[in-house]
Amino acid sequence: MDRHAPQKGSVILNHIKRGLLVALFVFSLLQVSFAQSEGKRLIVLGFDGLDFGRVEKMMEGGDLPNLSELAKGGTFSKLATTNPAISPVSWSALTTGLNPGATGIDGFLRRDFSAGDVRIKPSLVSKETDRSGMASKQTRRFVLIPIFLVLGFFGVRDYRKRGWNGKFVLKVLMVAAVAGLISLSEFSLPDGKPVPKNLRQGKAWWEVLDAKGVPTATMLAPCSFPAPHLDHGTILAGLGVPDALGTFGYWTIFRDDIVREDTTETGGFVKPLIYLDKESQDGKFEPIEVEGPVDIVAADGTSSKAHLAITLGRDNGVVYVTNGIESVQVPLGTWSEIFPVTFKMSSLVNVKGFSRFKLLEFDERVRLYLDPINLDPTRLPKGLKISHPDDYAADLVRATNRAFKTVGWACATNALKDRVLDDASFLSDAKRVWDDQEKLALHELEKKDARVVTCILTVPDRIQHMFARYEFDGYRGEDGRADPRFKNEITEVYKRVDEFVGLVRKQYMKEGDDLIVVSDHGMAPWKRSVNLNSLLVKEGLLVLKSRVGKRKLNTEMREGVTLPHIDWAKTKAYSLGLGRIYLNRKGREPGGIVDDLDAPQILAQISKALNALEDKGRAVVASVSLGAEIYSADQVPGGRAEIYVGFHRGYRVSWQSCLGGVDEPVIFENDSPWSADHCSVDPAQVPGIFFSTFKIERPYPRVVDVAPTILSWAGHSEDMGDERNGKSLLSR
Repeated sequence: MDRHAPQKGSVILNHIKRGLLVALFVFSLLQVSFAQSEGKRLIVLGFDGLDFGRVEKMMEGGDLPNLSELAKGGTFSKLATTNPAISPVSWSALTTGLNPGATGIDGFLRRDFSAGDVRIKPSLVSKETDRSGMASKQTRRFVLIPIFLVLGFFGVRDYRKRGWNGKFVLKVLMVAAVAGLISLSEFSLPDGKPVPKNLRQGKAWWEVLDAKGVPTATMLAPCSFPAPHLDHGTILAGLGVPDALGTFGYWTIFRDDIVREDTTETGGFVKPLIYLDKESQDGKFEPIEVEGPVDIVAADGTSSKAHLAITLGRDNGVVYVTNGIESVQVPLGTWSEIFPVTFKMSSLVNVKGFSRFKLLEFDERVRLYLDPINLDPTRLPKGLKISHPDDYAADLVRATNRAFKTVGWACATNALKDRVLDDASFLSDAKRVWDDQEKLALHELEKKDARVVTCILTVPDRIQHMFARYEFDGYRGEDGRADPRFKNEITEVYKRVDEFVGLVRKQYMKEGDDLIVVSDHGMAPWKRSVNLNSLLVKEGLLVLKSRVGKRKLNTEMREGVTLPHIDWAKTKAYSLGLGRIYLNRKGREPGGIVDDLDAPQILAQISKALNALEDKGRAVVASVSLGAEIYSADQVPGGRAEIYVGFHRGYRVSWQSCLGGVDEPVIFENDSPWSADHCSVDPAQVPGIFFSTFKIERPYPRVVDVAPTILSWAGHSEDMGDERNGKSLLSR
């Protein structure tokens, strides 16, 4: 044997050594790669309502340089939205990766059959009552009354035996204390604790990542109220957070030229200002009442009230408002400072909020506008989570030195729609909201302690809704002219978005960070309205038993009464919400008459009528979609609609049709300031946008693909199941 030949054992040992060295080297590389990956951050900027067509056109014209630069190095694509293309529907699908049938959110409103009829309720949140433990008045009685009786019995016995002594006095004090607790329980505490419940099904990407141990920060998260518990992140809820009344946001207008209260179509309160001295009208009014949440202590269905005193300063054009402790001055034509409003239900229960006033008129008549009452983050009722951690929202107020609006629909679109506010008043308020949302977003981006940071800004959608009319040919305002100040307002919206994206990229992203810019849907002009219920009456499918009158969202939502005019024994189909048509089905609706055998024929009749609908020689309806086909599940409370109607651009379902109203033509002119929309528009005609710093593997992304893409980026791919749900746009 050659003595220079390597021994078998040494050869094996050398192989082992080399293998260990290679493994160590690979492990080191993996460590470096993992460390780099861990240091990377994904920023997701969501802008409600940005339209693909407008973004593409403005980029081609050189008006959006920062988005253009982002597109060159990464991806720019249209983003297919949900059916229907409605903000809570689209955001729910976008953040969970599930189609609307699986999220259970197919509009702003849902049907409720629990009272034995058809009622309208909000789709995102339900109000429940927790009567467990001492929250229940009955439990408190069961505990306190026996204690009271036992102490009273032994107290009387001691008195008979020994008269006034120390033990007897102590028992008297204890009896008095328990009697006081019983009194508080009966008259100062509610029977149960109100508990809001999020009706959206599925988990948003920040919840999935949190379960995987990935730190996240989410600002103004849509459809996430009450805020979920996160072990590794922070969240401030956005769209879906109610006002202090527990509603979408009900404003109030006080006027000295009316004597009776009223409400507007979208739910605003119209209240009289009554002079103390009606002859002199010296500027002093009777105390005014501000509507508050339902009084849970009285438990009789009445609303709590906040009482304010108003005085006119005739000499300086100012209104003075006071709650007895704090005061605010409201000069003509300007927004007031933040003003606290407290709704007291008992000595122990109250709801604290804040709002702002605007004095709209002062001379010939007085009109004082009060914005919706926002929940005060620094004084929230216990258990009402608009953020996580619970005090995170309050910390944001202190950090930004600004009391930002907490209500999910933060802009006064309804007040402008009902022509209570003017364009300038609405716009100044909307831009303040936008300032606040940007400030909140930048505050979170500055911290750099989360791996996925999500910021949703909603004002672009709201301004487009209200100012599209200034782009219409021949538009004239109520005074016969179109104010030139607002002609380019929507263009400025898109430029401001572009500037913000540029700011984030240049000042808040480091090497290796990724960015996604996304919108939930696009936007289309709204020039003509369609009442689907009027069409169903014409087709003989909806039968009335009485006059309808003008439907009011405030009445429907707060009193819970809807559709008393319908003859359910003869009605086969009806419409509620934004473009949804339902069959009056046996076993589902309380008065259902349509069985499964008759349903296909009725659906065919409705589809034919919709497809044949014309206005001035042009087709009105672009798509008729069956809920059973487009949704993979039916988690929608009360059941998904049989038909979702998609109109051509320029058309939208009317306000009255949404509420079940019928007293309108099938098609008529929309003369409202609310002049653009996406709701009930064919989803293919209002796509959103998708930008990213990275390339995507598949063309034509959908909103449901965004969440799986973010999870994949973070290394945690999820199987969304049905093909109507999302799929990652990344190859890895």
